[in-house]
Amino acid sequence: MSDDVQYANLWAIHSEIDGRPAMADWAPSEEAADKRMAELKASDPDQDRTKYWVMRMTVDEVESFKASGFIPADA
Repeated sequence: MSDDVQYANLWAIHSEIDGRPAMADWAPSEEAADKRMAELKASDPDQDRTKYWVMRMTVDEVESFKASGFIPADA
């Protein structure tokens, strides 16, 4: 198994509340992901208990999310 990780040019916005992590959304740039994260936080009624963070996705993650329909195939 190779340790080489190939990163995609898509970023994931993750959230976690009460120990339950989830991918909340995605964005085509880190700047757009940060902006979307702020929007999600502002509209979250549990924002005082929810952690948010942004991470660049790997090529494998993007392919998986595209296959599931969470990310459009043309993204």
